[in-house]
Amino acid sequence: MNLKELEIQKKEEEFSLKLLEKEESLKKEVQLYKEIAVHSQEEGLVAFDKDNNLIFANNLARNNIKDYSIVLDAVVNRSDRLIMEDYEANVSLKQYQDFNIVSLKKTSIHDNKDGGLLQRHSANVTKALDNTQQTYLSLLEELKGMATESNETAEGSTEGLNLTKEIVADSDLLHEELEVENQVVDSLVEKSKDIAQVINIIQEIAFQTNILSLNAAVEAATAGEAGKGFAVVAQEVRNLATRSADAAKQIKDVVTSIQAETQRIETSSKKVSGVVNETKQRIAVLSKLMTTFQKNANRSVYEVESISNKIFINLAKLDHVIYKNNLYQLIFGNDNNFKAVDHHNCRLGKWYDTGLGKEEFSFVPSYKGLEKYHHTVHHQANLLAKECSGHSVSCSKQLIEDKIQLVEDASEYVFIYLDKILEEKNETVMKEAAQKLFN
Repeated sequence: MNLKELEIQKKEEEFSLKLLEKEESLKKEVQLYKEIAVHSQEEGLVAFDKDNNLIFANNLARNNIKDYSIVLDAVVNRSDRLIMEDYEANVSLKQYQDFNIVSLKKTSIHDNKDGGLLQRHSANVTKALDNTQQTYLSLLEELKGMATESNETAEGSTEGLNLTKEIVADSDLLHEELEVENQVVDSLVEKSKDIAQVINIIQEIAFQTNILSLNAAVEAATAGEAGKGFAVVAQEVRNLATRSADAAKQIKDVVTSIQAETQRIETSSKKVSGVVNETKQRIAVLSKLMTTFQKNANRSVYEVESISNKIFINLAKLDHVIYKNNLYQLIFGNDNNFKAVDHHNCRLGKWYDTGLGKEEFSFVPSYKGLEKYHHTVHHQANLLAKECSGHSVSCSKQLIEDKIQLVEDASEYVFIYLDKILEEKNETVMKEAAQKLFN
C-alpha cells in the first residue's frame, strides 16, 4: 500500500471517527429532548448547560418568561418556588448529564391539592366567625332583656324615691305640728300655774274676809241692839267668804286635775315627738339609700346601653369580616357563601340603612362618613369576584393583590368610622347619664 492510499485510509478513519462522535452527540441530544419531553408535556420547560447557558425553552416558557436569569437563580439556589412579574410557579429541577432541566408550573390561587391546609384553615376561620357572630347575637338578645329590666328597676326606684320624699315631707309636717302642740301644752302648763297662783290669792282673800267678818260679828255683839244690822252684814260677808273659799277649792281641784292631764299630754307628746324624730332620721337614711339605689339603677341602664352599643358595633364589624372572608374563600376556590351584593343589601348595609344602626347611631356626626368606604369595599370586592373567581379564570397575582389591597384599605376605614360612631354615641350616653345622675 503506497503512501497515498495510507493517507486516504487515515482520512477515512478520521471521518468515521468524527461521524461516530457526531452520531453519539446526536444520540445524546435526542436523549436530552426525550428526557425533556418525558419530564413534562404541560409545564414551561427550560434547560441550561453546565456553563449555565440557555439551550432550550419550550413555547410556554418563551411566552411567559422575559428574564431567564430569574429561572437560573432558582436553579443555582435550588428553589422550589419562583415569583415572576405577574405570576408564581412551582419549580421542579432534574439533572441529566451536565444539563439542568427546569419544569415551571404556574401556581393557581385555587390550587389546594397539597394537603388542603388552606381550605381546612379557611373552614375553621369561617366556623369560628359564624360561632362568634351567633354569640354576639345571643348576648345582644340577653342585653335587650337586661335593658328592659334595668329600665323597669330604674322607674320603680324613681317611684319609690318619690314616695319616700312624700313620706319625708309628711313626717316633717307632722314634726312641725307636734312642735306646735308641745308649745301649746307648755303654754297650758304655764297658764295652769298662773291660775293656781290666782286661786291661792283668792283663798287668802277669802280667809282674810272670813277673819274680818268674825271680827265684825264680835263688834256687833258688843254694840248690842245697835249692832244687829251690822251683824247681818257680817254674817253675809262670812257666807260670801265661805262660798269663795269653797269655789276656790273646787277651782283648785279642777286646775290640779288639768295640770295632771296636761302633764300626761306633755309626756305623751314628748314621746310621740321622739318617735317622730327617730322615724324622720330613719326615713332620711332610707331616702339616701333610695337615692343611691335610683342612681345605681339609672347608671346600670346607661352601662347596659353602652355595652349594647359596643356589641352593636362589633357585630357590624363581624358581619363585614364574614363578608370579606366569603369573598376570599371564593377567590381561593373553597366552599363559600359569597353573594355579589351592593353595599345596601349586605348585613352591614341593612344594619346601616334601616336596622339598629340607623335607629341607634344615625344622629352621630361620623355616621354618614361610613357609607363612602363601605361602598368602595363592595364595589372592589364584586369586581374581584367577577374577574378572578372560578377555576377557569386565571388572574395574575399582582392583579389579585391590587384588588385585595383596595378592599382592605377601604375596609380599614370602615372599621375606623365604626369606632368613631361608637365613641360619639357613648359620649352622648355619658353626657345624658351625667345630667340625669348628678343634677
